[in-house]
Amino acid sequence: MLELEAPALGDVIEDRLAQEEMFAEVPRDASGLSLFRESLDEAMAGTTDSDRFDPELLETIQGWADVLSRGITEIEFTNAAGTVTRIAQSQLERAKRLRRETPPVQRVRVTGWLDAIRHHDRMFTL
Repeated sequence: MLELEAPALGDVIEDRLAQEEMFAEVPRDASGLSLFRESLDEAMAGTTDSDRFDPELLETIQGWADVLSRGITEIEFTNAAGTVTRIAQSQLERAKRLRRETPPVQRVRVTGWLDAIRHHDRMFTL
């Protein structure tokens, strides 16, 4: 068993969460670990239209097959509220299928007016 703790994102990066349109779905009391667990839930459920995971996370999940092939039957993530996410070998096929179906990362060019560049928090406004 490995126990991890992480601070709430609202306590750590409140100013970055202020960009409401970009982080509207992120509760202020969520931590990076809770968002990771939610991403796992959606990936293990086979949710194809999720914004919570990308090809790299799916590839990481697939990598757990090595751990699950060594006598470990499942990997379990539990949050402070007691919500449990379990990952077994059979579920890794979903991650593999999602990885195949997920479009590759693409570079894009965003254009607009640069309104501000701030050094103190490394942010900019377009």
